[in-house]
Amino acid sequence: MVIPDPAEPPPKQRKIPKSLFGKYLELSKFRLSSLVVVTTVGGYFMAPDPIDWGVMTIATIGTTLAIASANSINQYIEVRHSFIFTERALC
Repeated sequence: MVIPDPAEPPPKQRKIPKSLFGKYLELSKFRLSSLVVVTTVGGYFMAPDPIDWGVMTIATIGTTLAIASANSINQYIEVRHSFIFTERALC
């Protein structure tokens, strides 16, 4: 077993490329959003009614857009709060 050197920086996590599409994915927290979409689809499949693929597709797209916009707004608001807390911590 190899013991990591504490002076060595931690390994970098895999990042999405910084293309415009990659920036949108990062802004909307794609990995977190995809978990919510998967649970939405799972809940739709557990319903007792027959599966209507059109309704499921619309529900999935709507859920994805709602989550992405909510996460994007949260990222925008967090910048100001993070700055305020960092500024207070330095005092």
